[in-house]
Amino acid sequence: MNTGLQSQRQSHGQSQGQKIDLAWQKYMAVLQLSVANNLAYMGEVVFRAMLLLAFIFIFLQLWTATYAARGVHSLAGFSISDMIWYLAATRYREWDISQRRHFTIR
Repeated sequence: MNTGLQSQRQSHGQSQGQKIDLAWQKYMAVLQLSVANNLAYMGEVVFRAMLLLAFIFIFLQLWTATYAARGVHSLAGFSISDMIWYLAATRYREWDISQRRHFTIR
């Protein structure tokens, strides 16, 4: 098992290119693990994506009615497009955080 000290000792003999290559290998390993994890739970991924689309559709209808009732194209400086992006980003972030909590080893 490599400890942090052993890793530091080994890295002193490596060139800058080798260090960058090693860093990319680590990132690729994390990416592969993430993809494998999502593919293992494909039903959940599809369900969450459909739920996100439903939320976006519902809020789009609400915001469209609100903006139309007020007769404006923006409220507090936010257009409907801005509101949709905000909703999508916050819902995705919430999903991402819940996934991390779910896979935390206790």
